[in-house]
Amino acid sequence: MLAGALIRAAALAGPGTGDLTIWKVWTYNAARHGVGGMYGVGGTPPERRELEYAGATATVDYPPLALWELGVAGNAYWIWSHRRFPNARPLNAFVKLPGLAAEIGLTLLLFALVRARRTGFFRREALGVKARILLKLGLGNQLSQILEEIMSLEMKPGIPGVRRERDFVDRAPSGMIAEDVIARYNVFCPRRDDECKDP
Repeated sequence: MLAGALIRAAALAGPGTGDLTIWKVWTYNAARHGVGGMYGVGGTPPERRELEYAGATATVDYPPLALWELGVAGNAYWIWSHRRFPNARPLNAFVKLPGLAAEIGLTLLLFALVRARRTGFFRREALGVKARILLKLGLGNQLSQILEEIMSLEMKPGIPGVRRERDFVDRAPSGMIAEDVIARYNVFCPRRDDECKDP
């Protein structure tokens, strides 16, 4: 993964594929003229607007969000180049940055989701939310069952427990939660400890 990131970084300012020329046309026009006027010029049927930059022309077939991202990169390049916007290698890097940032963000999100699923974090979190709702509804029997489920989860070592249920277990009216469940929960998640115990 690190090797791949280093290769991508080294190739960031490279000429890329033929699509890069189109992206530079879009980047310039999104930054200098705004996304709103890039799609068409009216007519019946509607005619696509032909955009120009550095001798190249292109029409738009991407959604507005992609153009907005390129516009942000274009504005950054415009500032970086002292408002000159030359067709140079640094522009290649600026144009590729939104896609690279999206890939990094998606990779991190996938890692976080896999880790949360592997460790049981999501299940524990969902049960904590359900327990809070049951307390508000006054459903003590079901709340006791949920706390039993929470205590039965096998949280992986090194992953802090989610103690969302601790505060409202303490606020639950006397008798709402079965006494034996409360006693075991107090061992599982002591009132004065910062973290719940992992079973």
